[in-house]
Amino acid sequence: MIYHIIGFLLSFTATFFWAGNRFSPAVYFQENWAWNKSGDYGMDEDRRLKTNPKNILNGYKSGNRLFFFHENKAVQADDTAKTEIPLLGRGFLKYYKIGKTISYFSGDNELLWEKNYKSYPRPDLTGDLILLVSGDNNQVLTIDINGNPSGIRQIDGRFLTDISFSYNGSFLIFSGGESARLDKKGNSVYSTVFEDKSILTFNKSSALSPNGEFAAIHTLIGESDFISLLDKNGKILHKTRLEQVYPHKLYIGISDNGELLVNLPEKIILFGHNNKQIFLYEKKNREGNYQVAHSTGNFFAASADGRILILDTRGNLLKNKQVHSWPVRAIPSGETNSFFIETQSEIISFRKLD
Repeated sequence: MIYHIIGFLLSFTATFFWAGNRFSPAVYFQENWAWNKSGDYGMDEDRRLKTNPKNILNGYKSGNRLFFFHENKAVQADDTAKTEIPLLGRGFLKYYKIGKTISYFSGDNELLWEKNYKSYPRPDLTGDLILLVSGDNNQVLTIDINGNPSGIRQIDGRFLTDISFSYNGSFLIFSGGESARLDKKGNSVYSTVFEDKSILTFNKSSALSPNGEFAAIHTLIGESDFISLLDKNGKILHKTRLEQVYPHKLYIGISDNGELLVNLPEKIILFGHNNKQIFLYEKKNREGNYQVAHSTGNFFAASADGRILILDTRGNLLKNKQVHSWPVRAIPSGETNSFFIETQSEIISFRKLD
């Protein structure tokens, strides 16, 4: 008997170490930090990690207060004004629905600048680029964090319907068929126009991969909805026809390699490189229009049935986390192995364990 055991161990050792381990290591996502928004308190950062969530995130609005992590303080919000907080930047923008100025404040509520703009500001993730959308949605101006014109300066189209941001720029689509890909400074990377006067077309939704190499457009063409995946030059790599027409925005995530996740009200679909379905999740009940579809570049997060699902790019389900407060949104961390989930009451950090 002992000789059989010794023989097995020798055989296993030779196979494992010299022939190679054929088994992929398990990937595990852990909730490593959480913050209570109503009380402005949370867990201490994990000292084993190089990054501190409070150094990454900018702030949030809770009730009539704005809280900012870098300053570790809350300021009173102006009930008569609207605010935009760059997710990973500093400070906040203040404007009015019918107004003539846009103001930029620090997290200490100190006025940094005020400019005569009648448009609605939409900052990118860091606030370094601010898109100013006109009231009729037919024009977008590009300015920098100091309020000065930057990059292409002006984009014209027929009714802006969606904007997607990543660390590597932004992607804008107009219902009339125009799209514009901008870099981090607002310079044009490419622009496209899809127009066929013989058939009805309407751009409805957009997405941009974290590395900026891929973009997606959800479009009504004739009597069908399609999702097109574009490469870094704006060329269509493939086009997927959806089973039905969705008259609203769809939430889409794209990996850094071009895998595409679509979170529909009734199901979640993940498409691989070859545009073939590699993951399908049927929801228990048809949900509302707003969904979560987020990509870190290497992983996806999607909402379904009151839970957050975390997938890898091959369609493997890595985590299934129940969320008790809705609505929720995903916030990037700037890393491919982590992200944040923000609910009405809290912010949670999810990180892949190395």
